[in-house]
Amino acid sequence: MCPPGRATPPHILIDGVTTLRYQLPERSSVRLQLFNILGQTVRALVDDDQESGHHEVLWRGDHARGQEVAAGVYLLYPVTPSKDCTMS
Repeated sequence: MCPPGRATPPHILIDGVTTLRYQLPERSSVRLQLFNILGQTVRALVDDDQESGHHEVLWRGDHARGQEVAAGVYLLYPVTPSKDCTMS
């Protein structure tokens, strides 16, 4: 489920690159917002209308200004109108 304000399990950045996968049951507006463990926004990974189906986004371990972030735990907040979005 992808309701606003609900985090997915933490994603751990180890080698500077992480692939995030998700599935949409129908065409939808999608926003994937990434936060550090202090609750600070790192960057938006996706902010777009997308077709139904499987999707993936590659995060190269950088923040919104393009600089590399430290290895660690980051929280991904997916927001879609659909309550059936699944993440892995």
